[in-house]
Amino acid sequence: MGKTSLPTGFGITEGMRAWAEQKVPQVDIDKEHEAFVDYWLGHGTKMADWCATWRSWMRRCPQFKGAMRPPDDAEITRLMALYTKAGFRRAFRHETSTTYTDAFREWQRRDAPVRDMSNILNMARGKRI
Repeated sequence: MGKTSLPTGFGITEGMRAWAEQKVPQVDIDKEHEAFVDYWLGHGTKMADWCATWRSWMRRCPQFKGAMRPPDDAEITRLMALYTKAGFRRAFRHETSTTYTDAFREWQRRDAPVRDMSNILNMARGKRI
């Protein structure tokens, strides 16, 4: 397969959208797609597989501080209160409520021992960490 320039009207397919929701849920793919198209049209570079190039761009978006969805602070805070009582870790900054819940469920499946986090949580509340 030969290399081609970015096709005119290169859009997000349902498959690409589903992939992004699964692999990079924190990325605002509509905004980032616009930046992707402008970048590659501006450079005129030819690629062998534009969908693969798009996926790579979306994977690197958090690293390069691209268009990110705003975190759902209230929901993450609510979930952390529930999950840390069960001994699970705090949410990472890049996690959405969905990815945090998925990580918690995966952690539960591993039969992890329940830790008493009350002392640590009380210290954190006192220091407002």
